[in-house]
Amino acid sequence: PYTAPEFDVEVPPGPTCMEIRFKNQQATPTPVPTATGTAMPVPASLGDLVWLDDDADGIQDGGEPGVANVPVRLYSPFGTLLRVTATGADGRYLFADLPPGDYCVEFARPGGYVFSPLNGGADDALDSDADPDTGRAACTNLEAGEIDLTWDAGLHYPPKPTMTATSTPTATSTFTPVPTSTLTPTPTNTAAPTCGPDEYEDDDTPLMARPFKMIGISQKHNFFPDNDADCFSFEMEEGKEYRLTTLNLDPPDTDTVIDLYDTDGTTLLASFDDFANGTYASEMVWKPETTGTYYACVREYYGRDACRAYTIKGSAYVIGLPIIIGPPPPPTATPTATATVTSSPVPPATPTPVASPTPVYAALGDFVWLDYDADGIQDANEPGIPNVVVELQDCDGNMIRATLTDGSGHYLFAALNAGAYRLKFGLSSGYVFSPQDQGASDALDSDANTTTGLTSCLWLPPAAFDPTWDAGMHYGSGPVTPTATPVVTLPVTVPVANLSHPKDVAVNPNTHRIYITSRDSDRLYMLDGMSLAVLGSVTVGDQPWGVTVNPTTNKVYVANWGTSNVTVVDGASLGVIKTIYVGPNPTFAKHNPYTNTIFVVTYGSGSVAIIDGATDTMKATVTSGGSGSWGLAVNPNLNRIYVSNRDTRNITTLDGNNNWAVLGSQTVTPCSGGSAPSPFGLEFNPVNDKLYNACAPSGSVDTAAIYLAHAGGLSLIANRTIDSGGGDGGGGIAIDTTNGNAFFTNSASNSVTVIGGSSDNVVGWAATGYDPFGIRADPTTGRIYVANRSGNTLTVLPNSFMP
Repeated sequence: PYTAPEFDVEVPPGPTCMEIRFKNQQATPTPVPTATGTAMPVPASLGDLVWLDDDADGIQDGGEPGVANVPVRLYSPFGTLLRVTATGADGRYLFADLPPGDYCVEFARPGGYVFSPLNGGADDALDSDADPDTGRAACTNLEAGEIDLTWDAGLHYPPKPTMTATSTPTATSTFTPVPTSTLTPTPTNTAAPTCGPDEYEDDDTPLMARPFKMIGISQKHNFFPDNDADCFSFEMEEGKEYRLTTLNLDPPDTDTVIDLYDTDGTTLLASFDDFANGTYASEMVWKPETTGTYYACVREYYGRDACRAYTIKGSAYVIGLPIIIGPPPPPTATPTATATVTSSPVPPATPTPVASPTPVYAALGDFVWLDYDADGIQDANEPGIPNVVVELQDCDGNMIRATLTDGSGHYLFAALNAGAYRLKFGLSSGYVFSPQDQGASDALDSDANTTTGLTSCLWLPPAAFDPTWDAGMHYGSGPVTPTATPVVTLPVTVPVANLSHPKDVAVNPNTHRIYITSRDSDRLYMLDGMSLAVLGSVTVGDQPWGVTVNPTTNKVYVANWGTSNVTVVDGASLGVIKTIYVGPNPTFAKHNPYTNTIFVVTYGSGSVAIIDGATDTMKATVTSGGSGSWGLAVNPNLNRIYVSNRDTRNITTLDGNNNWAVLGSQTVTPCSGGSAPSPFGLEFNPVNDKLYNACAPSGSVDTAAIYLAHAGGLSLIANRTIDSGGGDGGGGIAIDTTNGNAFFTNSASNSVTVIGGSSDNVVGWAATGYDPFGIRADPTTGRIYVANRSGNTLTVLPNSFMP
């Protein structure tokens, strides 16, 4: 054995950190560990709750609700941002699948709230762990498999300040107010409304209202033909300001009105309509004079089509922010034609109360996008990026509110006082910011500083809506210039130049890049998922087959059947990062995004190669529990993988929490019947915990086997007949996680069969190109990509094309 030399290190006084690395000096390489080697660490998790601490005691009490949409950040002890999430509708959050180690949680403080006292009470599971000043909790150590749900944050409203009137000499001023414009929405349909709001039906009365908490929770509601108004009841307190907003109208060019009723449920106090320029959504802003239960009814505005659905969101704020009228004062008191300032002593007198001006609210937004060509200018084919954290700050850097971009990359801060603000955009993993302030149009450029993500300080006048604050992002390797191809209309089948026997498809939903393996030309192709333009290709190993991409790291992993290895490729530049030997005849590659682990099934050895995505090195090679191993699926919820073994005609389960051991009691034999039932393609839906298998028992039809995956194993839900997958059996399966549908390629009939995610029945069928095999879905765009082997083409289907 190799003996490391001894050495001395001189350590200076005070806390010191050292990193010591050991390098293997043996001439013979260390073999890749097998399943009998060191067990992989079991992932850990931490969470738990952000709640509205009504009594401000720092202890969770019964009846105190969670606070939704609060950004929560996970850091290393050295300050490296690891992940960002936001609390759900119930106020809960979770960081799952964490390697054992040290972590620190930081809670963002929404505007109008303050943090509760730190570590109140004796129960660590019920106290508030956020530092009242910073929102940062103490760091903690997670052991393998530990689930620590004790990291909470309480929020409450600050006490209403007691105002003491004083009499001091002041300067008097005479000025001309700056006129403000009234927001007038621009209708998307030019026809004027033919009549007023709908009349209420009998069941539209406020006293039939459903309870609603004004704490930032969003709820989706549907209008029904016999009920054109929905009513809600909620508590209002004197000293707070309340906002109730309708969003996401369906269809978007419809309109809603909010009627506010007094505590008696019959007296109409006010009606509220459009709240932002160019929208028909509504926002109610109200400061009650007395504490009590109030009622609000949402109704359609007749004549602008029929609103089918809407999202309603409520929030409460402490009154006391100054209402600023007009632009900020100049730094020096220079007389102008519209303002004359004189100064004279004012004798002491009893102050006369002056009514506060009625606030005129403003809003700003708007867009975070994927800047394909990295030029800092929004182009028509460049999509939005969802779930990006955007902070609204004052110009001193104090956070006022925070939000996340929606599915289309848009965000909005509404009901703002006039004043000075700036924005801070979070940077998604693997991206860099686009160049700032490019081009002539301020509405189409990127406003984020390329280093800090901060915008310049802006002035928001009363009643203004400023939708020009955007941020472009692109991958750090720089632009990839696509050919000038417009966004295509679906469904469509297009030839791909020089593609030869495409085998598999991978999709990065963050970049909308499509990756296709070309078996007979030994290359990997990259296409733009919207325009279908070929962006480039790179030589990989011999006979590339399966391909997967980790959207977080943007690394592409290609399984090469002929050279028995995996090629690791940069998903932006197509540069080859590494080649890893995995075993004879690898077929499919899949990844677990939570653990950054890549799995490759090897047909020739009946095994699975496990790759560490952080270092792109082999962790282990484990037996698949069968022979002729062909298909592969990853269950990130249970940290398990499933392997279809063609020759032993079974599906085996490998447990990541037990050194990837085969769970023999959970082996199943699908597609019973026929002369030679053989399982082929596998895919798992993490949303509904269903495993799908395409198997070929015999004859001209295949079977789609559907299983429910749970800790105890796989329970068969149904077997459904689908068209034949041809000589290789059922090849590809794609899952659209937005609707749960599963798409099976039918190679022999040039088609795709769709299994409904909720019904588990065949719900659709669509034609493809010649000999379809590989298939993947982009859940962010609703596009299904099909690689047609013998046709050397790509078919793209919309997920709405099938029921």
